Amino acid sequence: DASGTPSFTAVEPPISFSSLSSSDAFILDNTFTASSSAAIYVWLGSQSSLTERRLAVQYAQSFLHDKKLKLTTDVKSKKGVAIPIVRMQEGQESEAFKSLLL
Repeated sequence: DASGTPSFTAVEPPISFSSLSSSDAFILDNTFTASSSAAIYVWLGSQSSLTERRLAVQYAQSFLHDKKLKLTTDVKSKKGVAIPIVRMQEGQESEAFKSLLL
């Protein structure tokens, strides 16, 4: 972030396009849906720092790993859950991502 020390803070839905800042990176968890669009979205603002861009993707991977462990523990199954991490640049958002925002 602008302070030079990246941090990740959870926000509650609904989230609007105006909530996204060009100078930051955001992670949107859309794994609560049973549809084929279930994914972790990493949105990178056009002015976000290189550190934020790298850490956002790493954080998404860690978040997804922890989520998979929790899902496996909750259902007491060894079956893996395939959830993609989708990285997007500001201005190049997919329709699936846009549909999640107000």
